[in-house]
Amino acid sequence: VHCEMTDSAKKTQTIDCNHLTLQTAATADGKIYPKTVNADGEVHVIDPEQDLRAGHLAVVLRPSTQPSKTATGGDTASAELQSLLAHESVKVVSKDGTITTSDQLLVENKDGKNNVKLLGEPYARIIDKQNILSGPIIEIFPDAQQLRVDGAGNMKGTQQENPGDPQRPINVTWLRSMNFDGKTNVVDVAGQVVAITQDADGATNTARGDRVKMLLADVAPTTKPSTTQPATQPFSRDPQGSAPTTQFAVATTQPTTRATTKPSRGDYGGMASKTVRHITFDDNATIESVTLADDGSLLRRTHLEASTVNYDILLKKLLIPVEGRMIVEDHRPTTQPTAGVQGDARPAGAKVDNNAENNRGTTAFHWPIHFTYDDSAHQAVMVGEPHNQDVVVHRDDSPKAQSYRLTGDTVTADLEEVATTQPTAKPAAQANAATSQPTTKPADRLS
Repeated sequence: VHCEMTDSAKKTQTIDCNHLTLQTAATADGKIYPKTVNADGEVHVIDPEQDLRAGHLAVVLRPSTQPSKTATGGDTASAELQSLLAHESVKVVSKDGTITTSDQLLVENKDGKNNVKLLGEPYARIIDKQNILSGPIIEIFPDAQQLRVDGAGNMKGTQQENPGDPQRPINVTWLRSMNFDGKTNVVDVAGQVVAITQDADGATNTARGDRVKMLLADVAPTTKPSTTQPATQPFSRDPQGSAPTTQFAVATTQPTTRATTKPSRGDYGGMASKTVRHITFDDNATIESVTLADDGSLLRRTHLEASTVNYDILLKKLLIPVEGRMIVEDHRPTTQPTAGVQGDARPAGAKVDNNAENNRGTTAFHWPIHFTYDDSAHQAVMVGEPHNQDVVVHRDDSPKAQSYRLTGDTVTADLEEVATTQPTAKPAAQANAATSQPTTKPADRLS
């Protein structure tokens, strides 16, 4: 069957399927409107804004309560969406390229608001240009600017510290739920949450906690706003203000209740124009960063444990308001002057005179009260108390392998950037290869 539905604004939607049933009904004043549309077998629905494929599609419409901008025919009435159910290998491709796949897609219009539910076995997925969101049940409430994943899920995306910086992958998994509220700019993730990122220097960072809370901030626009909303803006409203009179919706953020197949631009990318402002890991939080050499040997490793870890990303301030501990391993090659030659790269633990030590090695930290690292101030502070002091223990990588132990009520470290280059008589490329890259991670600075 090939069916074309043209609304009063001359916009056409096509439905192709193996079997189609369309039932009409009449309004109180005798005007006809399409009440139900049932399509079965290789269903393919196309309108100017999106493309939907499914095994089966069932749509229920009702007389529109909104005035139409364009007069309809004398014997017909405008209709609006009441509910939509698509199932069996559902795939929706929107105009901006966002792909939604699920086993079932449900849209229900309540009080003029379309709420969307995606059901997957095992996962429903929303894929845009930079992100993939997966979960067994994904619910979207466009007008409330909320998105919820019930059950174990995964979110893959990219992060960018500053405009123009390379984008780096981020992978977040959880076992219980994920809730996003665009109005309060809060994301709550629960159930053995694991977040994995990669730094520009090749370090793999893994953060864990039973619960993670993220506070978001709106990204300032980099270009002059246009008359239409960008495809990635979260929960944007359709600038046209109304929808075609007889078309039915997969999802819409429009303030009207008209049926439409137009996608809710950015419905599925609720965080697309947001940036993470503050992040908190709660309940047995751990953070680990590992850097390996090309041969797989360990260059650097940081492992931090505490019940709560707070990080203000914009201020670059790490605050652990409870007792915690951290171990830092640094086994990178050192660049030390040798007799007659300046800037020779020497292996970790190498000594100039067979008596000196270096600061490469393993350092353990324990603080009883709290720990703060402020990147802007280049300072780290551990706070203890007289009867329960801070402890710092270091064992270097030199053949002598001496150990040092420091205790105190308060331990303050003033830090400085690690130089990326050093004077050398060798070619610049060799000198740079022998030096370490700068980093803003507190563990590297404390080393």
